[in-house]
Amino acid sequence: MQPSDARFLSFAFASADLLFETDLEGRIAFALGATRGLADGADKDLVGRNWRSLVVEADRSLVSALLDHLKVGARCGPVRIRLAAGRKDEPAYARLNACRLPGNERRIACTLSRAAPPADAAAGAPLDGEARLLDGKAFAALATEIAGRANSYEPSAQMMLLELPELTAIRSRLPEASAADLLRKIGTLINLSSVDGRSAGRLSETRFGLIHQGGADALPGQIAEVARALDPAGEGTQVAHAELSLAPEGLKAPHAVRSIRYALASFAEKGADGAPDAAAAFERIFAETAEKMERFETRMRCNDFEYHYQPIVSLESGAVHHYEMLVRFEKGASPAETIRFAEELGLIQRVDLACCSHAADLLEARRDSLKLAVNVSGESLTDPAFVTRLVALLGAKRAIAPRLFVEVTESAAIRDLAAAAKAVDAIRRLGPRVCLDDFGAGAASFPYLQALSVDFVKIDGAYVKRLGQSRRDDAMLRGMVRLCVDLEVGIIAEMIETEEQATALRELGIGLGQGYFFGRPEATPAAPEPYRRPQRAAVSGRRRGVRETWE
Repeated sequence: MQPSDARFLSFAFASADLLFETDLEGRIAFALGATRGLADGADKDLVGRNWRSLVVEADRSLVSALLDHLKVGARCGPVRIRLAAGRKDEPAYARLNACRLPGNERRIACTLSRAAPPADAAAGAPLDGEARLLDGKAFAALATEIAGRANSYEPSAQMMLLELPELTAIRSRLPEASAADLLRKIGTLINLSSVDGRSAGRLSETRFGLIHQGGADALPGQIAEVARALDPAGEGTQVAHAELSLAPEGLKAPHAVRSIRYALASFAEKGADGAPDAAAAFERIFAETAEKMERFETRMRCNDFEYHYQPIVSLESGAVHHYEMLVRFEKGASPAETIRFAEELGLIQRVDLACCSHAADLLEARRDSLKLAVNVSGESLTDPAFVTRLVALLGAKRAIAPRLFVEVTESAAIRDLAAAAKAVDAIRRLGPRVCLDDFGAGAASFPYLQALSVDFVKIDGAYVKRLGQSRRDDAMLRGMVRLCVDLEVGIIAEMIETEEQATALRELGIGLGQGYFFGRPEATPAAPEPYRRPQRAAVSGRRRGVRETWE
């Protein structure tokens, strides 16, 4: 070996444990280095073997794509892979780099270096079944995790967003197997450009994202080329793309993390949304997110919001049972968008705690029999810090706790039902009653009712609006009433607008009602006197469907 050759080998071994060279058919033509933990046998035993035998079967398609797409004069990696030399229950990991030099076009030079198992949010995360990328939630978790430690992780880490508007149309023109193959190839290309080959996600049917450290400039063109080649019409798709720093200037780390999460959700839902390109769309979304966050922070700091109160009455007697306290951020505007924004950014706990505190103070100030219901997001119930503070608040105001009613809203899915169940039990032990809001609106309603020991459910208003118009909906409503009666859970019907609806719901066995028929939200809760008595109908043999007393 010449001194110059030894010098180049020294440089190679300084950053790798094993060097090998394959031909274009995948056979190893040369190998040198330490194979312990990377391959079975010595380096000389690898010559003649197919490189695929070094890698676990699940990762072979990724490495195949990596080497198949490597053009002369280009290099790729590092990509984290799992090695066949590891145990099934504890795979060995390595980082693979490859290059294809001019003058040696028929060979691909590769290096393997031992690597630690992944330890970030992508480890063990659920994958999109078609593209074999992280699903949207897992990718958002990874992006925000990296953003939260951007300065210490990799200052060069960038997020690229991709939109392929014609992808769905192309897939519709292909047989099922070919459509699946197209998505797998696109997913592989995106993974290959991402950090470790595993930091990419599918945000929607036609939108994708990846974390990379440079070298992803060619990705949009590669995707367009693959789509055009497999499209029977030969049209392919545009590939709009945008870049975002994971350490945005002018935003503190917590704000950056929350802004990225919300902006990702917005991009997944709306895409370019009429903007000339994805970059402009994402820049607009991110700017709007930062502006909304500053406005939200100011509003919370200054208590710049209002409360309104809507009566909930007994359908049997017409008397006001209690009032639901509703928060209003903008005069005359629905709070839904602000609530969703707060949930997406992980700020809803502050809103919920402010509402609970205001309700407790109002009940303490009022010496009458006023009772209030306050909304709490399912997201808040799984936050230990929120639950601790709410329990402390209720513990300090035990005298008013029995007049407080907590409505668990489903605007954000409850991801940890066990934690939510513990929170509900802790709340009920201190005196408040708990209600499950929007019951019947989503697939999760019945699992929630099974897991959470609630006192009431509030039937989703859509059933009330369609009352008498659909045999199926009416049958489901009767079924929900029977279920709640058997479980001894009280029932509230919302969005009641007519006397006919109130009478029909009462005859079904529903005890409490809410809606414009009884009163709109007002700035002050009226004294709990009989509000309006719906006409009573003669009913015999009916089972009572609700506990109307605040036991």
